[in-house]
Amino acid sequence: MLVVHSTLLWIWLCVATPSRPAYVDIFEDNVVVNADGSTALHQIILWRLEQHNGLTDYYVVAWDYVNRCHGPEPLCGRWIGRVRGKPVSARLYRQTIYNVDIEVLDRKRLPESKRSLQWR
Repeated sequence: MLVVHSTLLWIWLCVATPSRPAYVDIFEDNVVVNADGSTALHQIILWRLEQHNGLTDYYVVAWDYVNRCHGPEPLCGRWIGRVRGKPVSARLYRQTIYNVDIEVLDRKRLPESKRSLQWR
């Protein structure tokens, strides 16, 4: 039943957006908390393994508020979701809780031209 549900989800994502999916390495469900432990920000962060300035590392390529995203759902060894209205396929999925916004910390590491949902 899960395979049927996931397959239908993927078909819906592809039909709703006729473009092919963006491929990233990590689909992260991230919660930033205040000092008292309450939620300050709930976001989806997309990471891609990139080479920049001779260094190969994971970089943030896109993010959005979780209430504007869909998924991810597991499908055939990948995680499928929708971010910024575009279908996204990721190798890994993780959930994190931090007291700082790691997307902001990572923002300056990669040029803006590479921080996008490029179709790969």
